Formats: sequence, C-alpha cells, structure tokens
Amino acid sequence: MILKNLLLELSKNSIDHPMNYFLNFPKAIVIFVMAISLPLFQASGEEANNAVKAKEAKIGEQVKFEDSTWVVLSAHEIGDRLGDLHSEDGKFVYVKYKVTNETNSEEQILFAPSVKDSRGRRYEELEDLVNYLKEGEKGMMQAPLPAGLGKVFVSIFEMPKNSEGIVFLTRSLGIEKTEKPVALELELAKKKEEEKQQKMAKEESARVQAESERNNAEQLKAKEARLAEIEKIDVRLKELTLIWQQDTAIINRLTNFKKTPVREGTKEYFICLESSKRIQQAEAEAKTLKEKKAKLISLNENVASSQHDGDKAENDEVQKILSEMKKIEEAFKNGTMSFEDADRMLKALAYKLGDAKERASRLDVK
Repeated sequence: MILKNLLLELSKNSIDHPMNYFLNFPKAIVIFVMAISLPLFQASGEEANNAVKAKEAKIGEQVKFEDSTWVVLSAHEIGDRLGDLHSEDGKFVYVKYKVTNETNSEEQILFAPSVKDSRGRRYEELEDLVNYLKEGEKGMMQAPLPAGLGKVFVSIFEMPKNSEGIVFLTRSLGIEKTEKPVALELELAKKKEEEKQQKMAKEESARVQAESERNNAEQLKAKEARLAEIEKIDVRLKELTLIWQQDTAIINRLTNFKKTPVREGTKEYFICLESSKRIQQAEAEAKTLKEKKAKLISLNENVASSQHDGDKAENDEVQKILSEMKKIEEAFKNGTMSFEDADRMLKALAYKLGDAKERASRLDVK
C-alpha cells in the first residue's frame, strides 16, 4: 500500500511537470527495487520467526553457547503475591536453572536472564530478588561463576496476568549478548499440577476407603466369631443347667428334699456326694462361661458403637472440607490468597468432598 501511494505520487508529479520525469527516474528505480524486495523481506521475516519458535528448547534440555551451557530445571507461576509483594494486575513467575561456565576463567555475571511472552513483551527479574529467595537459593548475579563449574540459580519475574507463551531467554556470559529461548510451558505445568493434586486426592481417598473397608471386614469377621463363641457358650450353659437339675433331683429324691440326711458310708451317701461335686463343678463352669459371654457381648456392642462413630466421622469429614473451602474463598476475597492458589486448592478439595460424600452415603445405606 505504501509503495502504491509512492508510485501514484511520483506519476502525478511527472504528469504535472514533464521535466520531473527525468529527475524522478532514479526514485522510480529505487521504488521498483523496494516493490520487488519487500515481499521477500516479509517472507524471510516470517521464516525467521518460525525458525526461532522451532528452535525453542524445553525444560530439562541443554542450551549451549560458546562460553556456557544452560538447563532450565523447573518453572511455575507463584500467583499475584510474593511475600509482602502484591501485584495488582500481574503475576510472579519462578524459574530455576543451571549454568555451567565452559571457559577457562572465572566469569563475573553482569546481566541476569530475561523472559518474554507471546506478544514480544520483555521482563527482567526483580531488582530486589535476593529478598524473596528461599534459604539456599541464589540469583545469578550474586556471585562469580567459576570456570568449568555448574551452579543452580533462581530468577523471579513480575509479568501481566494475561502473559502467555512465556519463554526464558538464556544468554551468553559475555558483554556481546546472544540469546536462545526456552519454552516454560507454564499453562501445561499448571494443568499437570492440578492433575497431580487431583490424583493425590483420589489416591488418598481410595486409600482411606480401602482401609476403612478392610477394618470393617476385620471387625465383622471378629464379631461373627464372637457370636459363634456366644452360641457355643449358650449350648454349654444349657448342658450345665441340665446337669445341675438332674443331680439336684437325685439329691432331693434321696434326702427328701434335704429333709432327711443320708447315712455316711451308705450307697445313697456316695451317690449324693458325687451329685454334689457335679453340681459344684457345673456352677463354677457356668460362672466362668457367663463372665466370658458378658465380655463378648460387650465387645460386640463396642464395635457397633465404633461403627456409629465411623459414620459420624465421615459426616464430620464432609463438614471439615466445606469449612476449609469457605476459608479459602474468604482468603481470596480478602486478597490474602491469589486466584491461582485458591482455584487449585478448591479443585483438590472438591474431589475430596465428592469422595467423602460418597462414603457417607454408602454408610447411610448400610
């Protein structure tokens, strides 16, 4: 369009002033060359952009320069809060990377790496980075880089919330800057983290459920064993009752219901003596069995009570999760928690809530 306007202007001047035709001839040649070359320049520019995009390294891949080798180890979005910092319209991005000095001399780092988003907007690391690093972490400009050694560094950047397609710009160590991009794929990392949290929540829920079912099965098995034992005790108590009744009847018959004593040494005396021993043994055994039965009944009642407590615990878990979700929502509204953190935590709790409600409903059916 620009070239067309220039040609129209040139032809108009030539028609108005014929002598201008000869004066404007060199300009016409220049414009003609530009008209031919511009599409080529545009095409080569697009090819260059595509080439740069194709050459983007990924996290974990080596990026080599003549004087250094870089590897981005990890990257993630922190949210809109970093310690006492709050970014109203932005977010903080954390990048951990390793740089190896491939030269034969120690290098004093003069420039920190940068990041760039898909719109071409460039951002430098925080000026007061050292104030927001965790114990053991270092920024690249905090110390020289010894020859032949690799060091791990951390950079934190503040960027707009709508920044996407963010790349980390590794660079040569010297003053003459050569940069190579590494795709951070933060959107993919965020999705993977959410999937990881959801998977962990599901696995924990499944573990708790399996443990609960295993405990319930073991308790049911033990309860059935105790009931079987109680049945055996009841059968034996009936036998002991029959023995007691039979021997009591023998003594009553021979002593006229204990009104007429038997003479010592007689046949009746020894019969009464044997019956009396059997009665004493039956009473002692019956006492022991009744105590054992009472304990077994008590244990079964405790199991029933604990199952009731388990039902209550499941419902309590649901209420606890709902309470946690409410606290997160309040923290987000108060500005003490970023949207990203609140969203991630609420999604994880939502999965736990669904599983807890499902367990509680199964218990209600039982």
